Amino acid sequence: MILTGRILFPVFPADGHEAEHQLAALAAHTGHSPALLTRRLSREPGEAEGLLDSVAGRLDALGAPVAARHIVDGNLADAVLRCAEEDDAAMIFMPAGPEAREDVRHTGVEAEAIARNARRPVWIAKPHTPAELETVICAVDERRASAEALKAAIELARCYSARLRIVRAAHPPADGDPVTVAMDERERVEARQSAGNRIENAFEDFLEGFNVEGLPRVEHRLLWADRASRAITDAAGENPNALLVLGSSGVHRFLRPMLGTTSERVLQHAPCSLLFVKY
Repeated sequence: MILTGRILFPVFPADGHEAEHQLAALAAHTGHSPALLTRRLSREPGEAEGLLDSVAGRLDALGAPVAARHIVDGNLADAVLRCAEEDDAAMIFMPAGPEAREDVRHTGVEAEAIARNARRPVWIAKPHTPAELETVICAVDERRASAEALKAAIELARCYSARLRIVRAAHPPADGDPVTVAMDERERVEARQSAGNRIENAFEDFLEGFNVEGLPRVEHRLLWADRASRAITDAAGENPNALLVLGSSGVHRFLRPMLGTTSERVLQHAPCSLLFVKY
């Protein structure tokens, strides 16, 4: 369960207040208090403290009293990751960078770095997302990380009384595949239908392991696509005010930190707020 513990909220001087409203709603629905973190940007006495005081005051007025405050020096992404571990944070709630105001598909350099490297769930709040979620989208596949993501999506949909959409992207049988190249058109159509039925049945079997009782509305869709990330971002584009939830198996310790190819592409192109659940 991801909604049991403190929510770490990195604060930036130039941020608007949309992420604060989203955070306050999350805290209200889950009963957990945020912890604030910011970086000391200058030697001016009290500057960082004043910033946190302002944010804490606004959150308190929204019904989300702050449980702790951190002021750090140096790289903010590194400090966020360190504090998340030290505080045993349930989640990092990260505002998207200023780039997202010009193009909502962007998340910002620091948000991307934190999403890739964190061992905790990371929620990236895009601007213009309403505080009260109406739709939670969860992209799943056969990996264990997807099961953890779907548990979190169900939990959030239940907290917000939101619609839950579960999507599964699958690669269609190719006409040039050795199995289908010798078939006529009717046989190829039948082969696609048979493959679709197998994947749909596996999808249904996967979903049977989750309790969605009490949710106002649950939908699931099988998306045929050559690239899973494009199908997922297209589905999110139909609901730009939604939260898109994905699972990730973690980070690579030696090369560039990665979420996985599909999650990495979604991170860079999704037009809505994101939640990456680590496994």
